[in-house]
Amino acid sequence: AARRKGARIRSPRFFSGGHDVIVARSHTKSSGEMSKEEHARFISFTADSMRDLYERHPHANYVVAFQNWLKPAGASFDHLHKQLVAIDDRGRALRNLEALVLENPNIFQDKGLDVARRHNLIIEENEHAVLFAGFGHRYPTLEVYSKHPGRPWEHSEEQIRGLSDVLHTAHVAIGSNVACNEEWHHQPADVSCAMPWRINLKLRVSTLAGFEGGTHIYINTISPWDLRDKILAALDNHR
Repeated sequence: AARRKGARIRSPRFFSGGHDVIVARSHTKSSGEMSKEEHARFISFTADSMRDLYERHPHANYVVAFQNWLKPAGASFDHLHKQLVAIDDRGRALRNLEALVLENPNIFQDKGLDVARRHNLIIEENEHAVLFAGFGHRYPTLEVYSKHPGRPWEHSEEQIRGLSDVLHTAHVAIGSNVACNEEWHHQPADVSCAMPWRINLKLRVSTLAGFEGGTHIYINTISPWDLRDKILAALDNHR
């Protein structure tokens, strides 16, 4: 009896790993080939799994969520899945970002959305989220911002569906033959300064070479405006 009781105590820890893999039902298709309903469930389940990892690992400083589509984007083989990893260090970039947010709580609006609107980079928008051609990235990047405060799992079902629809539009435009990374960014569970839920879609259409490594100057051959035009043209063709 004591042995069985000890096994019950240990079993939650054994089954509570820090790395979750979420596989879509139609995992041989890209995100853009899913229906909007399937995609919304995929996003909602990922957000809830992120909450679960934070709760199961109180010492986790951050839960990383990402999706690698096709081998040039880091996928071991071509199937659709998201990964979540609970880690004990947020890393220098996120710590620096926290300092910037403390200095300017409106930095995401001032340096992100407002810049995108001023330079006509908005691609699609609904009442819950906005999609625009990003800037300042190593690869051509589409950015999706939630319009609501809070972490992914704190959003309502309607808010998650609104963001999912905009993200799905981006995946439809990218298509299934372009390698891309889907990176989720959010306010860590133990950080008080507000950070919006935002998702970057990085198109892995180039390879970093010696010049970039030697200078840390990264050449992006597709400007944000060219990326906007390519995405809008792809959506027109899709319709």
